[in-house]
Amino acid sequence: MSKDKMRGQFEAWYEAWQMPSESGWFVLEDDGDYYLPHTDTAWNAWRAALSQSEQVLNMVWIPVSERLPEKRERCLCLTEDGDIEVRKFCLHKFAGAHTRQVTHWMPLPAAPKEVE
Repeated sequence: MSKDKMRGQFEAWYEAWQMPSESGWFVLEDDGDYYLPHTDTAWNAWRAALSQSEQVLNMVWIPVSERLPEKRERCLCLTEDGDIEVRKFCLHKFAGAHTRQVTHWMPLPAAPKEVE
């Protein structure tokens, strides 16, 4: 998505959410930041949230016939009977006391960041 289109979507969302009573909320400085600090902070938070949601949308199942995880990597596994499990990949196979064959896998998503 282009930066201009992203800014347009952000500004429409922020204007509806904040209902600005004054002009100048979306004035850009020469460096590309918003003039008002609260608008710039909201813009940066909005972009970070969008980036995280795009990461989730980009998660895809990888067939084991195409590629295997790194050694000792924990990942989501799809078994032959359709169950989804978290398993560790060790010694050229997925660990666990499970007898069901893994057909697809994907890396685990990043853990949530602590909110200060």
